[in-house]
Amino acid sequence: MLLFKTNNRNNNASLTIDNRIRAGIIGFIIGDALGVPVEFIGRESLKENKIFDMEEYGTHNQPKGTWSDDSSMMLATIDGLINSSLPDIDYVGIMKNFLKWKRDGEFTPFNHVFDIGNATSYALMQYQRNINNDRENDIICGTGDISSNGNGSLMRILPISIYLHTSNIDYKDNKYFEIISKISGMTHSHIYSILGCYIYSIYVSELLKGNDKYVAYHNLQNICSDINIDGIDIYNRIIKNDISKLKEHEIKSSGYVLDTLEASIWCLLTTNNYKEAVLKAVNLGDDTDTVAAITGGIAGILYGYEELPNNWINNIQKKEYVTEITGKFVYKILR
Repeated sequence: MLLFKTNNRNNNASLTIDNRIRAGIIGFIIGDALGVPVEFIGRESLKENKIFDMEEYGTHNQPKGTWSDDSSMMLATIDGLINSSLPDIDYVGIMKNFLKWKRDGEFTPFNHVFDIGNATSYALMQYQRNINNDRENDIICGTGDISSNGNGSLMRILPISIYLHTSNIDYKDNKYFEIISKISGMTHSHIYSILGCYIYSIYVSELLKGNDKYVAYHNLQNICSDINIDGIDIYNRIIKNDISKLKEHEIKSSGYVLDTLEASIWCLLTTNNYKEAVLKAVNLGDDTDTVAAITGGIAGILYGYEELPNNWINNIQKKEYVTEITGKFVYKILR
């Protein structure tokens, strides 16, 4: 179990929930944009050419500040929640947004998709077939195969995590797990992916309460130690041990949901500010955009909007759109 430490800087426990949510969403997108130019580049290569700032072109030949499928699917989820009659979630609307993204390039910086995971692509093709067969309400399109446990649902769960927190739905309530299962199952229905989203959502909620990152982690461990679901043991390095004690070579940064979740929490726990956390995530290499995005979400919530570097915010492509939809989301779930 975690041994408590003293954080090197003030976590701003007095930050408003509005501030934390905005910082989480924008912080996520910044992390994504930081990782896009070096996605798939290995850790050893990045040690020789370390990333210190937002760059352009690279792997996907995109301008500086371009975000990928991670942010597109997160924004599609946000739009679906904005247009839902909360507390009821319009799952069909969210799934149709994913189709609009894949097919028409909506929710992207330049109206085209340059990155999509195999499991996600397959699930959205399946959903299009469902629509063609008058079964648009069948939104669970993930295969459920153990080999389909990429980070494709984890990378878009943040708005749902925030919604669950602001709705005061208890972690142990069946409704909490049911909502996460449905959202994940749209593209990734295996229990490993669902549990990854569940664990991340609890950590998001504990940080939104204003807890220090170590207190939030300790609470997460206590909550998850009572879970009696087959498959939970793959997350034991997070739940049963203290993942912050692991060395960098023990942390993987692949697209596997377990690796991504471990790397993101590890990056937050072993750094002392937003910028340091997301840069550490990027420089782990491999699935740089997703690991940095998921790290950026929780780091933004922890440190607040004022800790996001202004030049990085200003470099975000379609900044006005991103700011506007974030504002609408905050208003919708807090009113």
